[in-house]
Parts: sequence; C-alpha cells; structure tokens
Amino acid sequence: LYQVGFHRLDARRVLAVVQVAISLLTILAGAASGGNLVDELTPVIAQVPALERAAETIATRLATFAHRSPRGMAIVDRDARMTWAELDAGASAIARGIVDAGDARPGSVSLLFDDKRLAITALAGAARSGRVYVPLDPADPEERLRFMLDDSAPIAILTEPALASRARDLAPAGCAVVDVSQRDALAGAAFAQVEGEPTAHLFYTSGTTGRPKGVRQTHANQLFFVDSYARRVGVGEGDRMSLLYALSFAAGLGCIYRAISLGATLCLYDLKREGVPGLAEWMDRERLTMLHTFPRVLRELCGRLDARRQFPHLRVVHLGSESLFASDFALFRAHTGAHCKLVHQFSATEIGTIAQNVMGHDTVPAADAVIPVGRAVDGVRIEIHREDGSIAAPGESGEVIACSRHVSPGYWNRPDLDAAKFFADPLVAGSRCYRTGDVGR
Repeated sequence: LYQVGFHRLDARRVLAVVQVAISLLTILAGAASGGNLVDELTPVIAQVPALERAAETIATRLATFAHRSPRGMAIVDRDARMTWAELDAGASAIARGIVDAGDARPGSVSLLFDDKRLAITALAGAARSGRVYVPLDPADPEERLRFMLDDSAPIAILTEPALASRARDLAPAGCAVVDVSQRDALAGAAFAQVEGEPTAHLFYTSGTTGRPKGVRQTHANQLFFVDSYARRVGVGEGDRMSLLYALSFAAGLGCIYRAISLGATLCLYDLKREGVPGLAEWMDRERLTMLHTFPRVLRELCGRLDARRQFPHLRVVHLGSESLFASDFALFRAHTGAHCKLVHQFSATEIGTIAQNVMGHDTVPAADAVIPVGRAVDGVRIEIHREDGSIAAPGESGEVIACSRHVSPGYWNRPDLDAAKFFADPLVAGSRCYRTGDVGR
C-alpha cells in the first residue's frame, strides 16, 4: 500500500491489494502443512501487475514524505516554515483549483511568482493535477512573457496577489488567472490521476540565438536524474539544501526537484535581491549542508571571508554552468571541512545531467588548469563527433553528443528543431541522442 501511494488508491487498486493479500495468507497457511510454496506462489505473483503504480511525479514523492514525516520541515524561508504536510495540503488545494479552471480542456498551466514558497507549492500542485507547467519569470520583458504564453497556450496562470493584475493583463483569451494564496476558496473537485509517462514541464530557453524554444521534459526523466544524483552524491532527509534562484532558471528547478523528491529541507535565499554579502551569515544560521551555486558566486563569497573562516555544516558544494578552475578548488578547500565534496557538472535543458565530477579535499587538480566536468553519469553515453558526423579520436575536439533513454521528448511545436537536434541512438534500442552544440574532447 505504501509503495502504491495511499493518496492514489482507487477502488480497483484496493480490490487488487485485498485479493493478493488473501491469496498470500492462504498459501502461507498451507505451507506450514507441507505445501509446495514456490508452485503455489507463482500464479499469485502473476497478479502483481494489477497493482501497477500510477506514474511517479514530484507530487507522489511529496506525498511520501508528507505521510512519513508530516511535521518535518520541507521549506524554510527566513522566519517562515512549511512542513511536508502543509506543502502537500497546499499542492492538493492548488491541484483542485487547476481542475476547476481547466474545465476538462487540454492545456498547460503557467507559473508567475516572486514568492518562492508559493511557486514551489504551485509546481507540486500542477504535477498533482496532471498538467504540464511552464515557469515564467516576472523580471522578463513583456515581449518574452507574451511569446511564451501564446506559444504554450495555458488554460490558467497560477500566481500570487502581488502579480495577479499583471497576470490578468498577460493572460491570452480563455486563460484563467488563479491566485493560489486563496486556497480555502479553491473548489473541492477531485484531481486527475497521472498515468503513463506525462510531461512535467515546458522550459523555455533564453532565446539568445533566436526565438525561445520550449523544451519538454517528463517526470520520469527528471526523477531518473534526481535518483542518479542521490546515488552519486548522497541526499537525505537530514540535508538542508539551498535554493538561490527562481523557478524560471534551470538550476533552481533542479534544486527543487532534488529536495522535494529526496526529502531534504529546501532553504530559500533570494540572491538577486539580498546579494552575496549576506550569504555567509545565512548559510551558518540555516546550518546549510548543500550549497548549489555558480563558480563566480563562490569566488565572491570566499573573497569576503577571513582566510580561516569555514562552513562546518557544509558537506556538498555544487557548482555548474560555468568553467571551474584550480583556483576555485583552492577556495573550496580553504573554507570547507575535510568531509566536504565539490560537485562540478555539465548539464543541458534537453537532457539533464550529462557529466559529473565529484571531488574530495584530496583531489589534486593541475595548477591553473580548467577542471574537467567529469565522466558521463549513469544512464548517459557521451560521444565526440567531428563536423562530418564521425566519432572523433581520443584527444580530438568536436561536438558533444549525449545519448540516453532519458533525453527530452523534444521541443514544443518545433518538429524542425527536433529533426536538427535529436536522432535515434544507433547503438541502444529505445535511446536517443542529443546534439548539444557544445565543444569537448
């Protein structure tokens, strides 16, 4: 029952659970009198597919921790706290509001928030409702926001009181605006049960090389990389993980998925508004165990510290999206304890984590060298291709090609880009390859 998910049991699943349980009890009782246990169990095991689990999403992971540790802290935002039970209840209320707003019409929901706590709750609510969500950044130019809304055609914009008026101005025809802070007013309709392998979100690229592209990603793929990260780095219910960025930034979305899916407490800090000067004090006060940021932030943070100042609670410093140098590693080693690890990785919106380098204090990078992003993570194969598509020789530079069963299903309404960027893996059935456009060797 726990594995199926208490909150997702319907009459069919309950009946299947009861039938299998009765059969097992009958067989075990007979085994005591000399019955052939293996022969008798075989047909019962064949019934187990009737207990198939609904598709796993960030919302089902959230429900697990809400059941296991309802009073545990899911989110900490300065003096505000949100327990797993409160986050789960808020997500369910928002899911019901989405169902009412959508009126059974197909379409995504857009998330327009400054308040990160409300944004995270809305994200989980969208997942629970079965809708694809599209993160929007209120700081983006209106032209970009209108393009994303017109392109994704949402049935509703989820937002907060301070942005409700702007959401109404931006909303396309037929798109509802839902203030998620008014949870008590949300109707009590049952929310959809997510089956199959649903798309989790559309994440729009920056558009620096043309119009923004909506990248689709599934819940299954997101959770695959979350679990891969947990196996390699280790994330648990005792961890306190930073969230410095907005949902509309890919790194921020990754932090949310890891924390909620693995039971870590998500500690919120608005780096854009509060800046690096207050970061060290905040890290100590929150007893942060996992810091996710960029090399340039680490440099500024450490540049403000006394040479002997350390962060004793930190056990993981995760850096990405920029080149990492031996001098950065020296800063990491000077300001963390010997137990702390440095994680440097290479990711892409179209797949997730491609390569990862996990280093301890005993790692010795070459002086003044760029630190490699590491080796391919589990479930990903990396190839380097020449311009003619052939595989480059060792040491030769070329385009990085990432192959996996967990590549994005493709771009939203852009079959031309799908054809240009994705192709079937010639070596592994069911796997696809993504042309990253990045150069490596």
